[in-house]
Amino acid sequence: REALTLDAEATEAKQSLERIDRARTDREFARAMSAGYAALEAARFDAAKTSFEGASRLKPKSTEAANALKQTALRASAARIEQALKAATNHERAERWNEAAGQYRAALALDRNLDVANTGLSRASARAAIDIEMEKTLAQAQRLGDEAVYSQAQALLANARAVDAPGPKLQRQVNALAAAIKHYR
Repeated sequence: REALTLDAEATEAKQSLERIDRARTDREFARAMSAGYAALEAARFDAAKTSFEGASRLKPKSTEAANALKQTALRASAARIEQALKAATNHERAERWNEAAGQYRAALALDRNLDVANTGLSRASARAAIDIEMEKTLAQAQRLGDEAVYSQAQALLANARAVDAPGPKLQRQVNALAAAIKHYR
């Protein structure tokens, strides 16, 4: 740089400075890419994205940095989907159907073509509707003397009994509704 300030036309100094700048950029690019891949492997997606974006700024035409950013976005999305599906499964086991449906919706917001999430949402929504109706009917059990309410409760009870693999909560609701119907009739 000093040589160039003394002689702006010093070609050897220009070439050397360009070579040094390229080597420095290459080294910083390699560091950023390595940090990005390390963060990606550790599932630290925000840190990976930041590192790859830094590498991309150093070499804007780099396909390696662009591909790494795409890979990071895909892995982050897959991790969020996996997390939502796992949470949905846990909610289903606990018979928290509205929460399960919410998690399936979250997964579908990331990928609307997920068969497992579409199926799960359908199942969770149906079970949530049964759960809500069971709770509502049980809360108003004294109305079972009315013929219309009685008929609806009978249909609900039959629908609840038809559920494959009912959990303990649904089983308690079925037993309670059957006992309430018997009591009020």
